[in-house]
Amino acid sequence: FSESCIGKKAPLFKTCFFCSICKSILRLDSYILLHNALHLQDMFEKVNKAYEFLCTKSAKVVDGPDPENIILILKAQSILFNRHREELKPYKYAGYPMLIKTITLETSDDLLFSKESPLLPAATELAFYTVNCSALNAEELRRENGIEVLQEAFNRCVAVLTRSSKPDDMSVQVCGHICKCYSVAAQFEDCREKITEMPNIIKDLCRVLYYGKNIPRVASLGVECVSSFAVDYLLQTHLFGAGVLWHLLGYLFNYDYTLEESGIQKSEDSNQQEVANSLAKLGLLALSRLGGYLPGEQATPENPAIRKSLASMLTPYIARKLAVISSTEILKMLNSNTESPYLIWNNRTRAELLEFLESQQESMIKRGDCDKSYGSDFVFSDHAKELIVGEIFVRVYNEVPTFQLELPKAFAASLLDYIGSQAQYLHTLMAITQTGKVESNQHGERLRRVEMALEALRNVIKHNPGSECECIGHFKLIFSLLRVHGAGQVQQLALEVVNIVTSNQECVNNIAEAMVLSNLLALLHSLPSSRQLVLETLYALTSSTKIVKEAMAKGALIYLLDMFCNSTHPQVRSQTAELFAKMTADKLVGPKVRIILMKFLPGVFMDAMRDNPEAAVHIFEGTHENPELIWNDNSREKVSTTVREMMLEYVVSVVVVQ
Repeated sequence: FSESCIGKKAPLFKTCFFCSICKSILRLDSYILLHNALHLQDMFEKVNKAYEFLCTKSAKVVDGPDPENIILILKAQSILFNRHREELKPYKYAGYPMLIKTITLETSDDLLFSKESPLLPAATELAFYTVNCSALNAEELRRENGIEVLQEAFNRCVAVLTRSSKPDDMSVQVCGHICKCYSVAAQFEDCREKITEMPNIIKDLCRVLYYGKNIPRVASLGVECVSSFAVDYLLQTHLFGAGVLWHLLGYLFNYDYTLEESGIQKSEDSNQQEVANSLAKLGLLALSRLGGYLPGEQATPENPAIRKSLASMLTPYIARKLAVISSTEILKMLNSNTESPYLIWNNRTRAELLEFLESQQESMIKRGDCDKSYGSDFVFSDHAKELIVGEIFVRVYNEVPTFQLELPKAFAASLLDYIGSQAQYLHTLMAITQTGKVESNQHGERLRRVEMALEALRNVIKHNPGSECECIGHFKLIFSLLRVHGAGQVQQLALEVVNIVTSNQECVNNIAEAMVLSNLLALLHSLPSSRQLVLETLYALTSSTKIVKEAMAKGALIYLLDMFCNSTHPQVRSQTAELFAKMTADKLVGPKVRIILMKFLPGVFMDAMRDNPEAAVHIFEGTHENPELIWNDNSREKVSTTVREMMLEYVVSVVVVQ
C-alpha cells in the first residue's frame, strides 16, 4: 500500500489509484490460488508489472518532461483511436502540431537509436491510428506537412536496416508504422499527389522490402503499402521504376502449398512458414494491382509496362491468370513443376528467375540501376528452345492434341499468322532444293518449326469443331505449301489440314473462290505416298460445281485417268473411280466430264463406276467381248500408255509455266 493511504479512512483508500491496483492484484492472486486459474497468470503478471512501473515512477525524479509519461500519453491516444474509431470519426485530431513536432525532434536527434525511451515508435503509431480513423485527419496531416515529416523519419530508420535487423528493433517498428500510415493516406487523392512528389518515399519502401526476409511482418506492411499506392497510375510507374517487381516476385517463391493443403491449425504467431505464405499472398495481390489485372473493388489502372514485364518473368499464361484464379492456385503453380501446352515450369525455370531477381535487387539497392527492360526481355532457357505461338507451347500441345484449349479459334488464327510469316522462307527453300543445294542446320530447325505449327493447326481443327473457319481467307497460303517440293512433311501436313477443313461447306466455298486446286492435283504425281488422302480430299471438294469446273480446267481428269489406269494400288484405283462417278453426277459439269472420259474409256466403265467402283477396276483389268464392250490386253495397254504419256507431258508443261 502506498504511504499516502496508511491510516486513512476507507473512502479515501478506495480513491487511491495505486491502492486500487494493489487490491486488484491481491484479488487476482487469491482467485488464481483458490481456483487454480492458470490461464489468468499472464493477466496477473501484466497487472503486477503495471504496479511496479507506477511505484517506480512515483520515486523517479526527471529533469524536464518524462519520456515515459509522453509515451504513455501517445499510447493512450493510440488505444482510443483504435478502439473507438467510429465514435471519433466525425472529429478532427487537434494534436497534430505537437505530434509532428515530436516526430521532427526525434528524427533529428543524433542519439535516436541509443535512447532508452525513444518517442518515435509511439508517435508514428499514433499518426497511423489518427489517419486511419478519419479522412479529416488525413487531410490535416497533409496540410501540417506531416507526410514530409514522416518521410524524414522513414528515411532515417530505413538507412539503418540490415540483414540482421530484428522485429523488436526501434527502426523496424517505426518503418512498420509509417508504412501503415502511407497505406491509409494513399486512399486520398491529395495525399497521393503529395507522395508522388516525393520519390524518396518509394525508394525507402523498396529498401524495406529488400530487407524483408528477416522482418517478414514489416515486409508485409510494406507490400500492403505498395498495394495501396497501386491505385494511382503515376505511383505505379514510380514503383516500377524503383524496381519493386524484383522484391515482390521474390516473395512468391517462399510459399509452401503443402502447409495450406495439410488442414492443420496454424497461426502466424507460432509458424514462420505461415508468415511467409501470408507475405507471398500479399505480394501476389500487390503485383495484380500494379498491373491492373483485378476487377471490382480491387480494380486499379492498367499498366502496360508492368504487364509486359510480368508476362516475361511469370509467363503470359500465369500473368493472365492473375485476374481470374485464386492466389493459392497461382502460388501452388509457381512452386511446383508443370508441363502443359500453356506452361513449362520446373526447378530450372524457378532457379533462373530467382537468380535474375536477386541480382537485380542487389544492383538496384547498392548501385541504383538495374535491367533497362525491367524484366520484359527476360527469357527462360527452357522456353527459348520451344516454339511458342499464341502463348502455347506447340511441341507440348502436339504431344497431347486432345488438351482442352481456352481459345482454340484464337490459337488457330495465331498458327496461321505464324505459318504466313514463314511462307517466303518455305518458297526460298523450295528453290534451294531444286538447285540441289544442301540444307544447313539452321534451315532444318526452321523447317521443323513450320512442320510443328502445321501439325498443331491440324490438331486444333480436328479436336475443336468450328476452328476450321479461321482458315477462311488463308487457303492460298495453305495450298501454296502443297508445292514446297523440298519439304515432304510440310506438304503432307498441309494436305491433312486441307482434308480436315473440307468437312465445312463454308471452307469448301472459300477454296473454290481461291482457285488453288492445281497445287492439290500436282500432289498426285509429286507425293505418291499421299495419293489416297489427295483423292479423299478431292472427293469432298467436288461437292462444289465451281471446283469441278476448275478441276477440269487444271487437268484433273488426266491425273485421275493415270491413277485409274496405271496405279498399282487397288484402293487408289477404286477411290479414283468413285471420284469420277461423283464428278459425272454433277448436274452442270457432269455431262461434259463424261464426254471427256469416254474419249479414253468405253461408256460401260462410267456406268460401272457409278454403281460399283471396285467392279469398274475389275472390268478394266479383265478381258471382255460382248455386244456392249470389246476390251482386251491391247486396248488396255494402249489406253494406259497414252494416258501416262499425256499426264507426264502435262506435268512438264505445268512446271515450265510455274
